[in-house]
Amino acid sequence: MKQIFKSKIFWISLLTAIVTLLFCSKCSFLYTFNSWCDVNCFMTVGKSMMKGKVLYKDIYEQKGLLLFLIYGLSSLVSKTTFYPIFFVEVLCDTFFIYFVYKTATLFTKKVSWVFIPIINALVYSSMFFAVGGGAEEFAMPFLAYAFYAFCEYHLNDEDNKSRIEYSKIMLLGISAAFIFWNKYTVLGLIAGLLIALVYDYIIGKHFKEVLVSAVYFILGWALISIPCLLYFAANNALLDLWKGYFYDNIFIYGDVPSSMVPSVYQVLRSPIAMVIMAVAIIILIIMFMTNKSKFLELLRKKKMRLGIELGIIILFTLVSTVGLGRIYKYYILPLTVFSSLFIVLATKLLNRIEIKRIWIKNILTTCICLGLIPYMLMVSLSTPDLFKPHKEMVQYQFADTIKKTKNATLLTYDWLDDGFYFAANIEPNCKYFHGYNIPLKEIKNEQHSKMNNRQITFVASMNSEVDKIIPQYKKVQEGQQDDQHWYLYKLK
Repeated sequence: MKQIFKSKIFWISLLTAIVTLLFCSKCSFLYTFNSWCDVNCFMTVGKSMMKGKVLYKDIYEQKGLLLFLIYGLSSLVSKTTFYPIFFVEVLCDTFFIYFVYKTATLFTKKVSWVFIPIINALVYSSMFFAVGGGAEEFAMPFLAYAFYAFCEYHLNDEDNKSRIEYSKIMLLGISAAFIFWNKYTVLGLIAGLLIALVYDYIIGKHFKEVLVSAVYFILGWALISIPCLLYFAANNALLDLWKGYFYDNIFIYGDVPSSMVPSVYQVLRSPIAMVIMAVAIIILIIMFMTNKSKFLELLRKKKMRLGIELGIIILFTLVSTVGLGRIYKYYILPLTVFSSLFIVLATKLLNRIEIKRIWIKNILTTCICLGLIPYMLMVSLSTPDLFKPHKEMVQYQFADTIKKTKNATLLTYDWLDDGFYFAANIEPNCKYFHGYNIPLKEIKNEQHSKMNNRQITFVASMNSEVDKIIPQYKKVQEGQQDDQHWYLYKLK
């Protein structure tokens, strides 16, 4: 770790992360509010956990404990902004782009640092990043490290080492556990990597290393997983954990109308997505055809093994991102870990162009870096809301009305919460505190029960007929959020 902090590349990565996320994440200081429904759900659950509610038992959501813990702890720092999350994002981005760059240097040594801001801007201003704060984002540094560790094992195998160092195997276990308790469907890359390593060890007849490495991996996994399990056990919520995080997600979550989400084709036809998925194959072909690459020499020695192992990792990553039924654009984000291979390809092509004058290189580098800022401003999904005041947001318009009623309670009905709890600073009194992308009968049953029993003061919904469904409510306000029209109902 000390070597990382002493590295110039680390500090370039940190500066790049700060600048990139200032513009591309709505959690940054340039934005007054992050309106993404997912992020607001995480924050609402996190806040509730900090006040003693037990995840899945007292308040229901579908992501993992550690994700809500991050948001819960951030709410202790600031209850009215997402700024603490911004610092977590910067930390994650720094290590993500650092390991992406370091992976590229394993293939070829002449890698310009300018690829750090270029790749970072492309990734975080893309639609796959959304507007910041997503579960996939927090998994990125762990995935990037895992891929780096795999490539380092192969590309630095000059002494024909039979295994990855046990300390690194344990770190892989810790990384896998963090992702598992964040959002386990993002584990595809690490799952593929483990299968690839087992294959490599068996082919190399290192049978003992399979067992010993498995022990170290499990130890790393246990360091994170045991405290998580103890949390649920201590709160008598292990069955709630099983149902809320595993059963519902695995067996019920995919059972939704296909019109609600973009098709696999719609996402994969994106140029960025196609480049990300194709670059691994292209890089292998390019490297095999050239005589100058260290990677070529390795490929000729272990051509079949390495090719199969890279194929396994990429395949599992693809399956976990676009092959599990439902798909949103931000599910694609983990594939950007393979941007290190794009850096290698671009470096090899650029190395054929000789620019002898250093001042010309410096001017080009400066122009590229400065040009990335207007690029991000034009492309990022976040930038239309730069410095947008609260008075223009429907969440705060409704909050002004809600706050006029003493001890008001709130329910976001029929849709994911877009930040109404956050804006009004209200903790939900209903386990199912908003609409969900999952067809559970108990959701509407409990919500209607609370409303019929007059336990909900205000209801925020895009449903214009809530007052007809529950006659005790009357429509008191409405407003627009992007292309969504919201209504506020009050108990009569």
